[in-house]
Amino acid sequence: HPALRLLLLVDDAPIDLVQGRVDLAIRFGALRDSGWAARRLGHMPWWLCAAPQWVAQHGAPEHPAQLAGARWLGMNGRLEWECRHPSEAAYQWRLQPLIASNNHWSLQQMCEAGLGPALLAAMDVSEAMQRGRLQRLLPQWTLGGLDIWAMTPQRDAQPAKVRQAIAALQDYLAQLPGVETS
Repeated sequence: HPALRLLLLVDDAPIDLVQGRVDLAIRFGALRDSGWAARRLGHMPWWLCAAPQWVAQHGAPEHPAQLAGARWLGMNGRLEWECRHPSEAAYQWRLQPLIASNNHWSLQQMCEAGLGPALLAAMDVSEAMQRGRLQRLLPQWTLGGLDIWAMTPQRDAQPAKVRQAIAALQDYLAQLPGVETS
């Protein structure tokens, strides 16, 4: 809408929407219990990625167990997640990354440089995959992901600008590679 003004606040810390005078927040992942209204906009799956030079040197695995000795890149702390395959039992991963960061963009850059495999957001890496800078490992396995939420401080009588912004976000996310909206 031409009269809509936006102020983009980028912060990983949860804020009080009412106190911060925020009409609409986008949150990723599991939501804390709150009095705010939440509307699911989509799901962003995790993809296991590596640079082509890493795959050439180490090979493309067919099972997660083949990556147990890999030099992982990851977020701060241990990597723990469950992998699912349509025809096999779930596989639990518990790994300590060799290189850790608190920033997904820096992990993606290190992964593209061939420093190791990383679990990255499909939405973030789809261009790098199209351009050949990254390859998806274990594409037949599901590795979880993050739900994408629109959060508003009001459940009823949302202003038209908020309803329009949510609709525009839904339309935008629906056309993004790496986002599941159904």
